[in-house]
Amino acid sequence: MSHAGQRETEEVGDMKRRGSKGIALMLVLVLALSLAVPDTAWAAKKRKPAIKRVELRVGGKKVNGKAVTVKQGSKTKVQVVVKPGNAKKSVKWAKLSSKSKKIATISKSGVISAKKKNGTVKMTVTVKGKNGKSKKAWLKVKVVKSTVKKPVTKNPATTKPSKPAVKPVEPSIPSKPEVDWKTCQHDWGVGCKHEEVRTTCNQHGMDYEDIYHHFEVEEAKDFFNSCGSFSSTMVNFYECNKCGAGKKHIQDWNDPTTGRDFIFETYAECLQFTPY
Repeated sequence: MSHAGQRETEEVGDMKRRGSKGIALMLVLVLALSLAVPDTAWAAKKRKPAIKRVELRVGGKKVNGKAVTVKQGSKTKVQVVVKPGNAKKSVKWAKLSSKSKKIATISKSGVISAKKKNGTVKMTVTVKGKNGKSKKAWLKVKVVKSTVKKPVTKNPATTKPSKPAVKPVEPSIPSKPEVDWKTCQHDWGVGCKHEEVRTTCNQHGMDYEDIYHHFEVEEAKDFFNSCGSFSSTMVNFYECNKCGAGKKHIQDWNDPTTGRDFIFETYAECLQFTPY
């Protein structure tokens, strides 16, 4: 082989050796990058977990799709539990119709306020996950009247009459005449038996016997954006210890120590009376 041919053969060999080293170096770099950088899809999935289950609980009991009985004028907390817990992004209760709000309302934090009208309201919550997907759950709220337990009386037919004890005859004492509630010097006691909050819309002049309307205004301002400010005063109910009459005392807006009294023959009539 000539000197020129031998030189050409050596140059070709050097090029092959350099090419092999370059390929090996490139493979090492690719392997190092694959070990240093985690799988982006797996990392994204780990950062944004999906909601698997939404549970509604009242008093620690699961109530998904069930009816919860609430007494008039009372409040109940609904707990929204998401599993897994780190998947939750936001919780939003669906808006209720004006007809449903006369029966019950629910706040952003899940507090149910039962009104003075009986009925059943379906309430739905939407929980949005960090992965962008949402899940819904619902329950029904049944509002019923507050029941007062009657005292248990024994059947007179089953009870044996006791033998009257023999006592000496004593002179009769005239019975105490009944106290007329209109002329009675009423004794209202130290504190009131019941109290309510009277909320007044300063723009429309409308009065409400409780504070629930005020809560609705705060929780759904988009429905009440035409209203102005609201003033709240306390309404106290008393019962006379002498004649059983009832008194409803409405405080003055500007001075809580003053106000107006409405007195009725019975305490029950006083509770039902609304002067506005």
